[in-house]
Amino acid sequence: MNLQKSKQAGFTLIELLIVIVVIAILAAISVVTFTGIQQQGRDSRRAGDSANIVKLVSTCMASESGAEWKDISTLTALKTAIKSGGKCSKSSNINEDTLDALVVTAPASGSKIEMQYQICAPKGTPEADIKDNITGIKLTYWHEKDNRTKDVTAGEAGECKKADA
Repeated sequence: MNLQKSKQAGFTLIELLIVIVVIAILAAISVVTFTGIQQQGRDSRRAGDSANIVKLVSTCMASESGAEWKDISTLTALKTAIKSGGKCSKSSNINEDTLDALVVTAPASGSKIEMQYQICAPKGTPEADIKDNITGIKLTYWHEKDNRTKDVTAGEAGECKKADA
């Protein structure tokens, strides 16, 4: 009797399962890492956009050429001043997407783009008089990593209230 072992090339079922499990683990790690990187990117963008708007407003409110900045009591007035192309706005790197992210309501938990625009006056100013005594602004945005809101201010931000649309 001639017993002949057949030699078949290939992998066993166990070997294939081990490879699949290793690939699945690596994929899971990649997804978690990628999500964290996206979150950091959104946080950085909101922080940068807020800082750019605040710097622009500070500079233009202080400059004599910034006549269009005398009344930024409403969100519409702020957007108009930024878009107007005046001497202050020409050097700004604030784009339409950033302006569209400005809102008058507080950013919702988990909001990925919204920034609340508030007008501010010196401490002790009654809320009804803030609109007539603007000395600064405050932008509030949602910071995903810390799971809370963060503020960026310009000028004197003693008493603040949400701006009208």
